[in-house]
Amino acid sequence: MDSLDTLLFQEMQLLPAAKTAYRWSRTRLLNEIEQVMRTVAAWPGVVVHSNRDEVHFVAGESIVGELRWDGRLDVLVPAELRDRLLVEAMAASDPHPSRCDRVVWIVRTHDDVQRAIWLLRLAYGSGEVRQMQTVSSDC
Repeated sequence: MDSLDTLLFQEMQLLPAAKTAYRWSRTRLLNEIEQVMRTVAAWPGVVVHSNRDEVHFVAGESIVGELRWDGRLDVLVPAELRDRLLVEAMAASDPHPSRCDRVVWIVRTHDDVQRAIWLLRLAYGSGEVRQMQTVSSDC
């Protein structure tokens, strides 16, 4: 009979989402983060990459968005869409002035999850997804 540790290790080898869940098991936002991950991962051409700090939603070679363990979502959007989202208070601007190519949303509740998925869908469908840079020269 396999030990519990062995069974858990085998399960983690099979499910990438479980690996991320294990890494982030100390966050109280685990259910919300996993719901965003599962929904976006089901979109055609989207791959979810995770590390110890965040999850990257990648379409082709471009990052659509980044979701951190603390619930902060950065979504890369075209300038016109970004401006409209900000005017209508559908998302916030990144407080760092050189990151004007993205909007920010904080995931805390079920309603926040729905907004996060919607924002990622806008970025995914915009057709103008680019590489997310630490510093943007287009600002």
